Amino acid sequence: WKEKLEMYPLTEEEKLRLGENMVLITNVSFNPDLVKLLNHELKYNPADLVVIDVFSDVFDADINSSIQVRKFLHPYKKMAAEYGTSFLFIHHVSKKGESLGTAGKLNVLGSSGFESAMRSVFELRKDPDNSHQRICTITKSNYLPETVKSVKMKWILTPGLQYEIAGTMSIDDGNKTISRIYDLSGQGLSSRAIEKQLSLEGTQMGK
Repeated sequence: WKEKLEMYPLTEEEKLRLGENMVLITNVSFNPDLVKLLNHELKYNPADLVVIDVFSDVFDADINSSIQVRKFLHPYKKMAAEYGTSFLFIHHVSKKGESLGTAGKLNVLGSSGFESAMRSVFELRKDPDNSHQRICTITKSNYLPETVKSVKMKWILTPGLQYEIAGTMSIDDGNKTISRIYDLSGQGLSSRAIEKQLSLEGTQMGK
């Protein structure tokens, strides 16, 4: 974290403000007192945002059990309501979700209880056409209109570890790809031939 923070192009004033407003809590993997510790911190040092990086480092029960996942997350939802803060859990997609190549709230690793307990779920993955870019998709949000959730954002990661918007694309583009697949299939092309043709047309497909 120290190395990463030093890469940010901050002024001395910004560094001072960051130091006064950011707390890093380390070595808390599977710590049963983490909730107690956070309760104490939030009570005496209110925060707008608490980031848990990553979820699997603090959760040691059965990740496929919806009951255990929701039971684990309950104290965090309680703290969010009590202290007026937000919790951001960094999590991973499943191998199946990664191989699909398309964003979706069911791609979350483990039980669907994780996704259902969250107010919002963002999926960030590498752009298959540009390894320096990331594609951010809002796969769930209780408070956003569908017009916002139907847009994928292309982000580029700068040397200063800041994301800049490189462009947007409509999820409808994926529907066009599906239609094209049906067209090619109707022409008698095999799956491999369809994948090759789509690649020639500029659409990269996973397995």
